[in-house]
Amino acid sequence: AVTERERRESDSEVSWTLREARRTRAFWLIVGFTVGGPFVLGATNFHMVANFQDRGLSDALSVSVLSVFAAVSALSLLPLGLLLERIHVRHGAVMMSLLLIAAMAVIRVADTYAQAMAFAVLFGLATGLRGIVDSLLVVNYFGRGSLGTIRGFIRTWTIISTIGPLFAGYTRDVTGTYSTTFLVFGAVAALMLVTMLFATPPRRPEQLEPGADLGGVSAAP
Repeated sequence: AVTERERRESDSEVSWTLREARRTRAFWLIVGFTVGGPFVLGATNFHMVANFQDRGLSDALSVSVLSVFAAVSALSLLPLGLLLERIHVRHGAVMMSLLLIAAMAVIRVADTYAQAMAFAVLFGLATGLRGIVDSLLVVNYFGRGSLGTIRGFIRTWTIISTIGPLFAGYTRDVTGTYSTTFLVFGAVAALMLVTMLFATPPRRPEQLEPGADLGGVSAAP
């Protein structure tokens, strides 16, 4: 049953339609962030073992990096979820982007097991954050009224992300290393950071005083 508190929160929540959300700057910045995440995370997850094998680690040690990353990602979900109950999801997205930038910087040069473990921890935390951030972005910015429609529209853009593993494999074949791949991935993570720094939550015109900033909301019908 719906509690009185939940009923009050639902009544007071400001929800946007897809059409309204698409007229805001924040919406398209969130689209960019959402596309960048799986582009970097999916491809790195797919190629990390091969990268560490190229760097001279044994097969067993290379595979163990994948195991540690997966364990960190799973074990971090609860504490990270508690953290995001206390801060805005935008700040969580900024943290995720910074962790990804650090992880890409480490994996580009990691040729020892200790460095590989440092990467596994950073990348695992970033992956754990992504799962939580993705589920909260639309709700925190645009409410629950059109949650399915807005999330579905944003998700269609992530088809672009599927080229990540192909790009990583191609650059590895052309250059002989993954160095260029992770440099590009680091740049994408930096762009994700920029999108979240500028993705201030928009406010509907009826929420504002006359003449106030709409937060990127177009006045066009």
